[in-house]
Amino acid sequence: MFGKLPIWRTRWLTILGLGAVAQGVVPVAGHAQSDDPFRGDERNTIAVVVRNHAFYDTHIYAVQSGIRRSLGLASGLSERRYELPRTFVESMAAVQLVAEPIGPRARYVSDPFYLNVGDQLNLTLENNPVMSYSVVSDQLRPSRDEMDGDAPDDPADSAP
Repeated sequence: MFGKLPIWRTRWLTILGLGAVAQGVVPVAGHAQSDDPFRGDERNTIAVVVRNHAFYDTHIYAVQSGIRRSLGLASGLSERRYELPRTFVESMAAVQLVAEPIGPRARYVSDPFYLNVGDQLNLTLENNPVMSYSVVSDQLRPSRDEMDGDAPDDPADSAP
C-alpha cells in the first residue's frame, strides 16, 4: 500500500509505539483505566466543607503555589462540600482557601495548610470576615443525614 518504508523509519515507529504503550497512552488488553487511586474512595481525596453563616453568597477558591482554582459558590446560610482538585492532592505544597463574598469588598484568606490524603478542611464563614476561621480534621466526618439514622433519639429507648 505505501510501499517499502526505509529501515530507519520502521525502527522509529517501533520505538514510538513501544514508548506509547509503556506510558499508558495506548490501552493494553487486560489493563483497565480504573486503577486510578483517587477515583471512588473518599479516603483518597481532600474534602473542603464550607459552613457559610454569612448572609452573602460567597465564591470559594483554593490557592496553591500561586495558582487559584475555583471550588464553587457557597450560598448564604448554607453548608457545602467540595473536593480539592487532583493536582492539589498530588502536590506537597501548602493550600490556602480564599472566600470572596458577592457584594462586599472584604474577603477571607486562610492560613496555609499542608494537607494529606483523607484530610478534611473545614471553613466557617461569618458575616464579619475577620471572625471567619478554618480548621483541618484528619478524618472525614459523616453528614448530619447519615448521623440521624444511627443513634436512638432517646437514651431510654436503648435501655432494656
